[in-house]
Amino acid sequence: MARGEALSEDRAADIERRLDAGEWLRPGDVGVLFGRTRYAVDDWMNAGKLRFRRSPGGHREAHPEDVRRLLDEQRQVHGGTADD
Repeated sequence: MARGEALSEDRAADIERRLDAGEWLRPGDVGVLFGRTRYAVDDWMNAGKLRFRRSPGGHREAHPEDVRRLLDEQRQVHGGTADD
């Protein structure tokens, strides 16, 4: 395994631990879990696939229940990256 792949897996594992703790996630973090860009996650939010709130600084944060639901669906159905 290449060093970059190991770092990416470590980052994804850290993000998933935060998700399991109920933390609301920024689009870039959600994108890491799904192998997508933060812009794709913004599209999911705009389409209503993910509920979100605004942080005090005005940044979007995805609802952890919605992220978990989509992640579980991806793992059951696709076994890879999420489809739009």
